[in-house]
Amino acid sequence: MDMAVSSTFSRRADPPLPRYEAYFVFYKSKARAMISVRCRRSNRATCPVLQGWESALRKTKNRRGESKHRPWPLSQRPGFLIRRLHQIHVALFQEACGKFEITPLQYSLLSALAARETADQTTLAADIALDRTTTTGALKRLAARKFVERAINDKDRRARLCKLTPAGAALLAKIETSARAAHRATLGNLTERERTSFIDMMQRIVAGNANRDSPPALFG
Repeated sequence: MDMAVSSTFSRRADPPLPRYEAYFVFYKSKARAMISVRCRRSNRATCPVLQGWESALRKTKNRRGESKHRPWPLSQRPGFLIRRLHQIHVALFQEACGKFEITPLQYSLLSALAARETADQTTLAADIALDRTTTTGALKRLAARKFVERAINDKDRRARLCKLTPAGAALLAKIETSARAAHRATLGNLTERERTSFIDMMQRIVAGNANRDSPPALFG
């Protein structure tokens, strides 16, 4: 559009403004709209129409940049992958050890008891990195099946000393081969060298966060 200011519309003898031609081009797009302004008698640096629109465009782009976040796919998030890997391992463990009717947690408890021979519930909870309430519930279920013995501690009547029964030791011996097969299957898509490296990296992460065993420790 042509713009001109005539002296007849002004009482002052101001010089006529330069003539500019501006046009707008809009592109139907989700992400952008382009506005173009062309000066007929002025270069880019001195055209006030162009400068105004470019300034507005820059501000709009800056606001968009502030409000937008780069997408972060679930497949690239460590926390999601760790949780998914745990689900896969539990499924593989059930496939391999389902006939023994033992969960991965109970298998860990049996293994910890076999290593310690006798231990209180608090110690076992620390061994398997779980809270005492969850550990006690699992031990009670194992005791109900006669795999674990929970005796009252003479030195502390509130505590229980746990140990494997002969039936529990026999079960652990039977399940060991199948349980190890489930662990190998969890890392089955890795080479032997990659498995060693992966386990080493997990150990380093765990060792570096030894005080983060529960939500209060993590978020407190």
